[in-house]
Amino acid sequence: MKLPEINHFFLEAPLYERFEIEEDDAEKLFNLIFFTGKLDSYCPLCDKESTFIGTNSVPNLKGYSISNYENFVKLGQKNYKVFLNKVHSINLYCSRDETHIMQQIIYLTDNELFKIGQYPSVAEISQPELKKYRPILGKEKYAELNRGVGLITHGVGIGSFVYLRRIFEDLIEESHKKLSSTQNWDENLYIQSRMSEKIELLKSELPEFLVENKSLYSILSVGIHELTENDCLKYFPTVKLGIELILDEKLEEKIRKEKIEMAKKSIVKITSDIKN
Repeated sequence: MKLPEINHFFLEAPLYERFEIEEDDAEKLFNLIFFTGKLDSYCPLCDKESTFIGTNSVPNLKGYSISNYENFVKLGQKNYKVFLNKVHSINLYCSRDETHIMQQIIYLTDNELFKIGQYPSVAEISQPELKKYRPILGKEKYAELNRGVGLITHGVGIGSFVYLRRIFEDLIEESHKKLSSTQNWDENLYIQSRMSEKIELLKSELPEFLVENKSLYSILSVGIHELTENDCLKYFPTVKLGIELILDEKLEEKIRKEKIEMAKKSIVKITSDIKN
């Protein structure tokens, strides 16, 4: 996999994922290793969204202080080899409280980059993003979603797919229970159907994104039974995004129904007040 953008690398890339280094990556590597920019992220210690600021001092070379990549090139360093075969620690501090630190530890070989350490973990950073799904998942499934994300932070790709597939299957079963008691429902047909066919039978009760992207289940199943850990790690962000989009639809529908009920009660009350 090619080097990602800094935001993705810091906040989403799992540990031990391999990123290929190419000749034209020198500027990307410089900006990553000596990051002095700003990054918006959740701070677990503040328990709030915050901005993290890079504190990585730039190197001295040939007696000159290097302030940016352009200076680096002017001093004759036109490739990335000066960075290789070393461990680099990238540090940022929370703008709300400078004692709250974000740290990334990377290792560069001759042609690859690995994230070998991170604090806070991807799972901790993702907590507020996932917390909103608890009302629609329930305690048990919400815990499984967190476990799936947590496994990724430790480089466990296949195990994370297991938890995401369980959540997917639970969403299907929830809709199945609703429709199985309706008139003209053919339970035998449902039992004999493959997952893609079950989704078609249940589409009136399922989120639109799930129906349109039913292949997501196949990706999860193939990941568990056939793909390598590295394959699952590579595909996890996309699969997780797909699950989140499905949950977003369910959450929006839940909020909409609550608003409708609230509006109905208010209209009834107002109507009663007017008549009186």
